[in-house]
Amino acid sequence: MLALQQMIENAFELKPEHLPPEVTNSVDEVIRKLESGELRVAEKIDGEWVTHQWIKKAVLLSFRINPNRIMRAGDMSFYDKVPLRFQDFSADDWAKTGIRCVPGAVVRQGSYIAPGVVLMPSFVNIGAHIGENTMVDTWSTVGSCAQVGKNCHLSGGVGIAYKPEDTPNNIAAIGEGVHQAFNEILVPAGLGDVEIYTEMGRFMMGPYGCLVTRAIHEKHIYKEYIGVDACAANLMRPAMYGAYHHITVMGKENEPCDHMYDIVGALCENNDKFAIDRMLPRIEKGDILVIHDTGAHGFAMGYNYNGRLWSSEILLKEDGTPKLIRRAQTVADYFATFDCFDELKGKLQ
Repeated sequence: MLALQQMIENAFELKPEHLPPEVTNSVDEVIRKLESGELRVAEKIDGEWVTHQWIKKAVLLSFRINPNRIMRAGDMSFYDKVPLRFQDFSADDWAKTGIRCVPGAVVRQGSYIAPGVVLMPSFVNIGAHIGENTMVDTWSTVGSCAQVGKNCHLSGGVGIAYKPEDTPNNIAAIGEGVHQAFNEILVPAGLGDVEIYTEMGRFMMGPYGCLVTRAIHEKHIYKEYIGVDACAANLMRPAMYGAYHHITVMGKENEPCDHMYDIVGALCENNDKFAIDRMLPRIEKGDILVIHDTGAHGFAMGYNYNGRLWSSEILLKEDGTPKLIRRAQTVADYFATFDCFDELKGKLQ
């Protein structure tokens, strides 16, 4: 192992064009050992966590020596340097791993996945190490060389009540549950000094923002379509993975939801839809639609695809009065970064 480490250490200091051919074999060996669990980037030795920098260097070297190439997994196509871990697996191969991998989970080669792990739609990067019986829950990301223990649950955060019939999470009860588990599991194991942090962006912000849009088109074919002046550039989640956001038609809150619509955006993309087969009151051109629970997902994920400009943001104050807190983007804003060209200076107004 010392010879392998020395080869990696020496190669890491060289430019790609100066790397000897045998480095590729050494890097591949490290990646295989990471994948089998024989090596890991960090481990506990004599009660202290030790990071093996040379193994991290081998992971970085793999990006230097491997070119981008087309990779396929089912109907999906990638252009990357790192193959997918399970792309050539047979039923027997899957059975031997002892893991469960649902559609939408992406695992890169060189990661260790222990028996009993459940991979929901998620991403696991090269060099990661995931211990037994851990669940990598929906939309979680396990970073390159990250070390995840046994019996863990990596979640996408505390959820919110996207549908009217959903029951909101009790954050105090969740906190008490974590505290109880901490005392029952970590304290007896001598880990009472471990600090726990969580990111609560969606829970804190999601329910307190809405996307307000206007119905500007309608189409009556084999389905009923309502086109609005917003699009996925304003709210990406429904187009990206079919996320549900409740929709209210202003002024028709008490009318029966007896019409089925696809609510579609203004992008030239067939997945630019805020709702599919949604039962709503009758919608007419000019109606105002409110798309709920966008406080954590609107501007935070916004973009300018198709040249779409960002909308303004309005704060509804406690006394019921509105206040502009972000003006709408202008064409001049959109082209502002082209001011590096002398011929355009003074014209981007």
